[in-house]
Amino acid sequence: MEFLTPGSDGQSPYDKFMIAIADSLNTRVEYVDVFSVLDSESSPGFVDVRFTAHGSPYYNTTKLIGAVLADGGVSITNFNYN
Repeated sequence: MEFLTPGSDGQSPYDKFMIAIADSLNTRVEYVDVFSVLDSESSPGFVDVRFTAHGSPYYNTTKLIGAVLADGGVSITNFNYN
């Protein structure tokens, strides 16, 4: 999977995603957990990434998505929240 393959700079898109999420939330990368990465069946060329962040404070779904969208470091085309 291309998302997990390191580029010429030694970082994979996965690594860059983790850093971008942590930066967006002003937290440490260790507090970001990616628990699912799948090629999108409905949108070829896209990746379905499921993640959460923890620590202090607690980050609910709205906060996670809002921070990521406001920062602009990661492109989100669709999201579901429970």
